[in-house]
Amino acid sequence: MRKNIKSHFAEAFRVLNLITREDLNFQKLESVSELIFRVFENEGKVLTLGWSSTVFNAQYFSYILNNQGFESVSLNVQLPITEFFVQVGNAGDALVIFTTDGKDYDFVSIAKEAIKRDMVVIVFTGFDCGALRSYADIEIRCPETAKPVRYIELHIKMIHAITEAIEAYRTMSE
Repeated sequence: MRKNIKSHFAEAFRVLNLITREDLNFQKLESVSELIFRVFENEGKVLTLGWSSTVFNAQYFSYILNNQGFESVSLNVQLPITEFFVQVGNAGDALVIFTTDGKDYDFVSIAKEAIKRDMVVIVFTGFDCGALRSYADIEIRCPETAKPVRYIELHIKMIHAITEAIEAYRTMSE
């Protein structure tokens, strides 16, 4: 049993190590942080979306942003999501999608609608998200791993990095 537990942490460390090797990942995280801060500066909001195993990440991101005093709405608990999105998504807002494979729900349709509304679309993905990537202003893709749970773990680390950077942007602008 201990071997299995150690293996779990070793795999998580390996995947985290893979993402930290690429400077492009840090550039994208910085770009996302600044972009979201600009949305808030212009009185926009962040709409987050996840499905199935990624619902928690989307809700958690909104939760942290709301606690920082920013407006964020998690679409995950609203059904049907597409109809709710049409009611709350406006020009100047940002749509942030969390997915392990891009095949969740109907993310492509929602991303297309966001683009029509002049919203920013940010997608956090697993290794391959299919057609969804072509609708993202910024895609942050995790390194390939056999376990989708690793994508979810990395997304949480990215959420923390982004929300800390957004707070730093706010402090600098005051």
